[in-house]
Amino acid sequence: MTFNNEDKDISIKKYSVIENIIYVLKHAFKNDKMLPFLFVANVIFSASMSFIWTFFTKIIIDSIQNGSQIKDVVFTVIICAGIQLFCVLLNTYTSNNLWWRFIRARMLICYIRINKCLEMDYELLETPKMLDIHQKALDATGGNDNGVEGLMRTSRSTIMNIVLLIAAAGVMLVANPLIILVIIGLGILNFIFF
Repeated sequence: MTFNNEDKDISIKKYSVIENIIYVLKHAFKNDKMLPFLFVANVIFSASMSFIWTFFTKIIIDSIQNGSQIKDVVFTVIICAGIQLFCVLLNTYTSNNLWWRFIRARMLICYIRINKCLEMDYELLETPKMLDIHQKALDATGGNDNGVEGLMRTSRSTIMNIVLLIAAAGVMLVANPLIILVIIGLGILNFIFF
């Protein structure tokens, strides 16, 4: 018995990058209830690590300039170091709990992909179009730095960079709004001429 694989029409729905990101994150968050909390906490603590000593340095210098006694300055330094240690510990904890959860989410999507293949008609699996789809699915779930897991890691770092950008803009806006205008102007000139 021979099958004519060319007669089978396999319809493929095209998804945008945003739809894929939403699908992966929604699927990952649905299967692991702690993942959204750890994801957000890691973004916050990773972003805060970049700015925390900027504020602590200002607090300590202001304490010294105000003529505080040495024990008050030491107490301020100890409090700042304690806050820094707390942030470092929470950042390390959330980072260490995220990496294996990302891998687990990828493996669950692999499990769904395998089940889908096992439930399909065998004759459909041999068509060139289906083999292409199968290769794309392998590419999407085949490693730590690409596909599903890479998307989760990249979305975490992208969100963290957005938080850093907003925090930096807030700090500069409070410090001197003219700095923001100069940076925006330089950015526009860089975009136009380079």
